Amino acid sequence: MSGYGSFGSLWRNEWDKLWRRKRVFLLVAWVLVVFAGGFITLQAHNAYRQSVQNSGVALTQAIHATLQQLQNPHLSAKQKRLLENQLTNDETALRQEEASASATVSVRGQLAQLTAQIRQTPAIDRPPVALQIALDRYRLTHGITRYPANPGPTGWSLAGGLLAGLGLLLFALIGIVLSADAVAGELQDYTLPVLFLHMAERRRIWWAKALAGIVLLNGFMAVAVLGLTLFGGLLVGFGSPMAPNALNVHYGPESGSSFLMMIPSRWIIVPQWAYDALALVAGWFTMSGWTLLVMTVSTILRSVNQAMGVMTAVLLSGFLLSGSHGQGWKWVLVDPSLVLSLIALSAGTVAQSSGIPAATLTVGAFVWIGWATLAIGVSLWRFPRLEP
Repeated sequence: MSGYGSFGSLWRNEWDKLWRRKRVFLLVAWVLVVFAGGFITLQAHNAYRQSVQNSGVALTQAIHATLQQLQNPHLSAKQKRLLENQLTNDETALRQEEASASATVSVRGQLAQLTAQIRQTPAIDRPPVALQIALDRYRLTHGITRYPANPGPTGWSLAGGLLAGLGLLLFALIGIVLSADAVAGELQDYTLPVLFLHMAERRRIWWAKALAGIVLLNGFMAVAVLGLTLFGGLLVGFGSPMAPNALNVHYGPESGSSFLMMIPSRWIIVPQWAYDALALVAGWFTMSGWTLLVMTVSTILRSVNQAMGVMTAVLLSGFLLSGSHGQGWKWVLVDPSLVLSLIALSAGTVAQSSGIPAATLTVGAFVWIGWATLAIGVSLWRFPRLEP
């Protein structure tokens, strides 16, 4: 049998083993991601609408009560004037509530206003205004003349939102469950020693295991994101696939302050569908590196529970270090959990929320390439030397 053929058979064997062990877990995880995510989105959507409705009902009741009080013939002139002022204020507030619930922004009007505003804005404060101008110009170029003033989640935005936020944390946890026992578990149940007896090249076994874990995790991500997009869209609407998103957004420290501010850069404006696709590809990249790290720790520790504990601690460390601000840039270079979402790094949301200006796409990509290379090197050195 050729080398390619033997590796193909070995990979299929590893895939079949992994799928048999994890298919029930993945089915449950898929249901949770798609249906729980969809219903949580629907609940948030309905809660916002209900809050607006409740506010409107309260104002309407207040207006009716004031009108009834004004019908009292015994009111003094001062009391009547106070009630009339209160009635005017309540009616104005009610109109504003009703308008905000269904308000849309005129892109042309906003663009003209921002173009005039940026001339009066100090240079240090111009980047956010310039970015909004770039987004509005994109909208007009693609025929978008109005958009919601208070946009909620849509089917299209759910995909990018999942892969740019806590969704990748969930996928990383699933990756730990998928790959923590790929080496240590088979050492403990003596499956791996039996395989060693029939395969002279042990490195091929490791590559087959790594490839099977990467393909299964990335395939699950794609199916879960697609399911959430479709289900969420059916619940709250799909929205526009052409809604603009900005990438290559950078933040830097404000002079004499610990706060970050947007700095000028060459922004890349992409439609929502492209943002979602890029977020998925970026997620595949980081989750592939994450799978390699999990397998390496499993190979070194030879214990499923210890491997899961260590990798879970690494994953959660990003939340602890993200608030370190001034010291955080040092950890960005060594902690992969801080740069888990490359699309969020490019959009500048990680730097803005964590206060770490070094959290950029370029840094994140190099961190993952470095960790993946180290994981491969350590595993290919250690795996052939494993003893039952």
